[in-house]
Amino acid sequence: MEISCYYQQLDWAGFPDSYTCTVTSATITEEGIEIKDFIGEHMEGKSNKDVTALRFNNTVVSFFPRGIFKTFPNLKVLEIHNCGLKKVSRSDLEGLETLKTFYLQKNRLKTLPIDLFDDMRDLQRIFLSENKDLEFMSSDMLNEDLKQRLKIITLEKTKCVDAFYASGMSDSLKSLDDLLQIIDDKCKPPNEAPKDDNEEVDNEDSNNFKHLWESKNLSDFTIFVDESNAFQVHKIVLTSRSSVFRGLLVEDVKEMKLEEFDVKDVKDFLRYLYTGHLSMDFNEVPILKLATKFNIIKLKSYCENEILNTFTIGYLTTPDQVKLSALQELRKSFHQIKTLPDSLIFKPDLLEEIIKMKQKLEVLLENCDVT
Repeated sequence: MEISCYYQQLDWAGFPDSYTCTVTSATITEEGIEIKDFIGEHMEGKSNKDVTALRFNNTVVSFFPRGIFKTFPNLKVLEIHNCGLKKVSRSDLEGLETLKTFYLQKNRLKTLPIDLFDDMRDLQRIFLSENKDLEFMSSDMLNEDLKQRLKIITLEKTKCVDAFYASGMSDSLKSLDDLLQIIDDKCKPPNEAPKDDNEEVDNEDSNNFKHLWESKNLSDFTIFVDESNAFQVHKIVLTSRSSVFRGLLVEDVKEMKLEEFDVKDVKDFLRYLYTGHLSMDFNEVPILKLATKFNIIKLKSYCENEILNTFTIGYLTTPDQVKLSALQELRKSFHQIKTLPDSLIFKPDLLEEIIKMKQKLEVLLENCDVT
């Protein structure tokens, strides 16, 4: 993957006037994606070796991008802010051992592995505030060497902590040990975090039907996706979760077809009906279509918000009519593009990303209940 960015001098905590690559657009929704290059025009006399800060801000980075250090070997600052980042591991940080400042605020992290920072030999500043789902972490994530170096760590507005420590700041906790004690008192250990990479959307009835999803015992209905792929399911699950299924599944009906959808998308949808969870790499567009088709209200709303987040609007809580107006304005802006600039024609990855965003927007409008 290649990503576009622009270069500028910015002030960062501890690093004033840093030569910074600011990513203009990114859509990283799968694990293990390696960034081959960052495309942009350097300032005069500068090169990749001069870049000391990399900034992802209000883009889509669900999973940590790999290969950053290969392009920018001298990074000191890395920011992934308000990008929907769901997880980060020690292996993700390979090659970034010389980072000194690490910004991960306002994402969707739930867990911080105990060994996350073990290889970060120069790290001094960690910003984790406003990860509102963050609840699995331990004081052991900071080894003794890191404790001695650390100047600031922020955990305000996380699920289990609302505090920060900053050396020399009067409004912070008095000591790092105070913050670590709060973490151990109020947060759950990382080893208690769910082992499967699932996105919990709705836990209603999930415990009741999870065993049926795993075993498939006593299934009494078949959903065909194509000639070679079918799912054996249970009428009791489908009808308890969907009024549409209740109307369709009369006693003598034994099967149905969903040939307009891919196998994985149907599997993700059915898994949600049984467990209340989606896979981390689910595709919002077909899942939204399925949720609309079968009137699964919570899932439909969740997918709408996920797609809106792609446009960096955030999670809207406004009335439906206001939401629809905002979407229509976005669609107008796409339709006003009459010709493509040369810069896009020669950047197929960016062009493909824009086309996908437009397709998502159209699906969202098609499935909106407001007229």
